[in-house]
Amino acid sequence: MKEILRKLKDYYSLSDSEFEERIAVPSVSDLPNPFILYSDFHLLIDKLKEYIKENKKIVVYGDYDVDGLTSTSILVGTLQIMGVTPGYYIPSRYIDGYGINKTRVDQFIAKGYEVIITVDNGISEVETIDYAKSKGLEVIVIDHHEVTKDVLPNADFIFHQYICNISNYNISAAFLALMVSYGILGEYNEYFITLAGLAVFSDSMPVIHANLTLARLSLYYVNKYKYLQFTSLLNVVPTEITEEDYNYQVIPALNSVGRVDKTIWINNIVKYFLSIDKAYIQNTALKILSFNLERKEIIKKFDIASIKFTGNIAFDYVSLPLGVVGLLANKTMSSYNKPAVLFTEDPSDNTLLVGSIRTPQGYKTSDVLSKECKFLVRYGGHDEAAGFTIDKKDIDLLKKTLDEMLVKVDEDETDEKYILLSAKEAQQDYDEIKKFGPYGNSFPSPLIGVEIEDDKLAFSRSGEHMLSNFDGLKVTYFNHTKDEFKSESYIFIGKLGTSVFKGITSIELKVSDFIGKNKISLD
Repeated sequence: MKEILRKLKDYYSLSDSEFEERIAVPSVSDLPNPFILYSDFHLLIDKLKEYIKENKKIVVYGDYDVDGLTSTSILVGTLQIMGVTPGYYIPSRYIDGYGINKTRVDQFIAKGYEVIITVDNGISEVETIDYAKSKGLEVIVIDHHEVTKDVLPNADFIFHQYICNISNYNISAAFLALMVSYGILGEYNEYFITLAGLAVFSDSMPVIHANLTLARLSLYYVNKYKYLQFTSLLNVVPTEITEEDYNYQVIPALNSVGRVDKTIWINNIVKYFLSIDKAYIQNTALKILSFNLERKEIIKKFDIASIKFTGNIAFDYVSLPLGVVGLLANKTMSSYNKPAVLFTEDPSDNTLLVGSIRTPQGYKTSDVLSKECKFLVRYGGHDEAAGFTIDKKDIDLLKKTLDEMLVKVDEDETDEKYILLSAKEAQQDYDEIKKFGPYGNSFPSPLIGVEIEDDKLAFSRSGEHMLSNFDGLKVTYFNHTKDEFKSESYIFIGKLGTSVFKGITSIELKVSDFIGKNKISLD
């Protein structure tokens, strides 16, 4: 075993089987067989095939984030392969809000639809699904969100990773849709795998087990086929598309549409994902990128320092479009490493506030919301990212409750682990470290420590940033001046990546912390 692989195994405390999972070459055969995982899966597939055979009029109701967009596209694309032309609807965050509603159900009835499939929503829409059933519609719910109601919706079938016991860790709605596609088609479609893999990253699913396989296969196929729907959203198409390209370019661009557009233009993205018209794909990509620019400008203009705190929590009203509140909450949380709860007025009801909660790891947000916040009109999400709707009169109660109850589960202070490498080893081992990924939720990229002597440090012309080149390794530590360094040598700790300057690619250690060694006496 290579030394760096041994160090990675120890760093993550992996069992032998978990380690083998990380170094294995992914194969489609490694994706789960839902017929084996869930004994009643055939009942869902039989029902869907019956709808297809009877030419029932089907509409798929999705969601406005990447998971909702990809899962809707997978189901619609699968039905199209089977010769069906289903309807579909991606709700507007501003017009519809999250989840299926009675107004849209009435419209579906007026259009003659007989079957509604909700995907990436529905598990909490008990009343709306009861309403749809009372009107004679059949309803299938495919959702991965936490169950927040005391009762499940009265759907004809619910496909959910926990309810159906197909996984003991979270998987995306797109992965569930991919399993349904497999059940109908009898095989995993390569393009649908690529779409579903995108949602592993966009919805911060744990990058372990089946999610790891799906993520790796998605990256494999996007590199093999260079799908135009993906490459058109990249600034430059690299030799190898990585999870960084997904996380920092493709996903933010797609999510920006639901964040800033106040119409239902977002429905064009399903057509975009399923189109084979090159001109249409490229023109639609330009429109998506324009929304992304608008999103960036809104966030850029906001002064994060103005956000108010209550105790240890950033808790404030922001006068911003609803769609960017979650982004701002995430930015606030990242900046202060503290929970952020930001909210704005509901655009469809001025008696309500809609907000986002973002927390660092270690907070049981879902438990607090479900057990202590019964006064919320609506809530959902995960421990580190949740959303809520609340009556304006109850906002102070929420403030008091979260201030008292939203605390870190484990307050023990522990030194952060890192893998100590020389500068040359860091460069030599970079490819092996990269192949051990992709990295993400539950499996972050490893922290690497590199020791550098004080006389080897170099700084920017302004003196505000440490920008060193040590034995060919770029080492960058922004917003740290020379005055902070008082030792003979240092272990700089951070994450490895690459940077390109004048066409030359270099391995770079992006520093997040350092340890001084042999501290010099100032007496």
